[in-house]
Amino acid sequence: MAKVVSTGIRGLDELLSGGLQPGSCNLVEGVPGTGKTTVGVQFVYTGALSGEPGIIITFEQFPQQLKRDAANLGWDLAGLEQREQVKIICTSPEVFLEQLRAADGFIEMTAAELGARRILLDSVSQLSQLGVSPGELRAAAYGMMNGLRRAGLTAMITKELESLDTSDVPFEEYLSDCVIRLRYDMTDNDERRRYVEVLKSRGGPHVSGKHMLELGHG
Repeated sequence: MAKVVSTGIRGLDELLSGGLQPGSCNLVEGVPGTGKTTVGVQFVYTGALSGEPGIIITFEQFPQQLKRDAANLGWDLAGLEQREQVKIICTSPEVFLEQLRAADGFIEMTAAELGARRILLDSVSQLSQLGVSPGELRAAAYGMMNGLRRAGLTAMITKELESLDTSDVPFEEYLSDCVIRLRYDMTDNDERRRYVEVLKSRGGPHVSGKHMLELGHG
């Protein structure tokens, strides 16, 4: 049995029976403010610290924003980038997909140069900017995930949910190897609490149900 890949978050690893499957594509979804990017950055950051360099692809935030937010959590993302253990790339969905399909594209070249083992893609929701039909959008996401698998990268892919309506299942859930849903729910005491739930995990068992999640320093 292949060794699993730690997410860098002890409690989440426990829910995933140790971690993620190597070379898998893992969806982290939730409404705005639930911590999707934070979880993804920690996945890449802690991997780099343990000798597994990583790439962060962002369609929305500039690299300086990610470094600033990481620094507020106590993570020296800028230092890891200077030591060439992490690479942050801000690009468009069109360019990313084109380069991922190319044998000599910058994704493959960057992965080879770094010896990258992990990647964060933030976020797959931006593929909707391509202005294509739902069928073409699904095909684009499918091709993207297969490209990441071919590159041998263990991927975290974030997705924004407009609501938590369980009757509307995002098609990315079917394509992903693992689905992690983050929530920020109102309690009976009119307080908000964060939760994490593993909805699906191919290749290994997982602990079901909602579990409390705290975002804090470190």
